[in-house]
Amino acid sequence: MSSTYVWQISGTEKFANVIDFLCRLLHRETLFVFLHNSFSPNPDELVIDLYKNFGFDGKLVVNYANTMAWG
Repeated sequence: MSSTYVWQISGTEKFANVIDFLCRLLHRETLFVFLHNSFSPNPDELVIDLYKNFGFDGKLVVNYANTMAWG
């Protein structure tokens, strides 16, 4: 079963901050984090750049897994 939560972050933040936030929230040392269940962006990417290229309906969908999902 999956749940949907919504958080906001400044576009000037790096994606690494999203990863760090999720790790703290879930009490995990590592997570595999993806956009739209398809790719893992570089942690140095700015959230605003990812949103401009991959966001829709005012959202940037971020998914995560505790173990590597593929490849």
